[in-house]
Amino acid sequence: MPGVRPGWVNGRMGTPKKDRRAWPVTATLVGLAIAAVAVTPYLTTSLADLAADDAGVARGYVDAPALVRVAFYAHVVAGGLALVLSPVQLWPRLRRRRPHVHRVMGRVVAGAIAVAGTASLVIAPFNQAGLVGTLGFGGLGALWLWTTWRGVQAAMVHDVAAHRRWMTRAFALTFAAVTLRLWTGVLIAAQALVEGESFDPAVAFDRAYVIVPFLCWVPNLIVAELLVRRQTSMRAGGGGGGAGVGAGAATGATAGAGTGAGPGAGAGAGAGTGPALGTIVP
Repeated sequence: MPGVRPGWVNGRMGTPKKDRRAWPVTATLVGLAIAAVAVTPYLTTSLADLAADDAGVARGYVDAPALVRVAFYAHVVAGGLALVLSPVQLWPRLRRRRPHVHRVMGRVVAGAIAVAGTASLVIAPFNQAGLVGTLGFGGLGALWLWTTWRGVQAAMVHDVAAHRRWMTRAFALTFAAVTLRLWTGVLIAAQALVEGESFDPAVAFDRAYVIVPFLCWVPNLIVAELLVRRQTSMRAGGGGGGAGVGAGAATGATAGAGTGAGPGAGAGAGAGTGPALGTIVP
């Protein structure tokens, strides 16, 4: 389309400006849709009723200790909030025209991730995938907290470049809520195609859930890291192209363990001159 074709900038292929502006809006809509679909059932129906209907991951937590159930709901609500607000932080116009709103929202996002990430460490051992799930979702929660904290630290000293790098990683991990549902659906559909009439949805879900505790976030983090390194290289070489990322294998949608099926909540991140979660503090 005229005016949208990539162009060469300082000897490098640049990203069309309209493309850089469009993807944060898409990520926001995906986050809203997934939060509505994944979070609402846990806020409107009891865990016991959901477990009886074998809905979501309720059966893994319905008989858990009270502290774990409280952590589960904290993860669902706070993770859903992070999933919805994080993409809004990527809007270039918000950062330019309403920097105060951007900073305040950044604090809310960081707080939501702190709550959801901590809660994910509590509920990870009670997931339906056993040890693999504990390690996968636990690792996700720990890295989510760490990358967000590093991003907050960078913002506090006004190191915008470092802040963007760390929040790109944190945003990719937030978007694990999205890719978890994506990968679960893909893996179940693949089993349905292979097994035909003998296909059992419950068994297929359990098989998929053994893989997704790592699959939902490791590719996201790899993509984020490649984008961070690419942007660092472009800056070192004088390049000016911005880059955006929908973290994971397609900017799909899910929210872990209520924000999807496991402790994770999702997002994508901007790098360079493209959209990024800007400074959290003035």
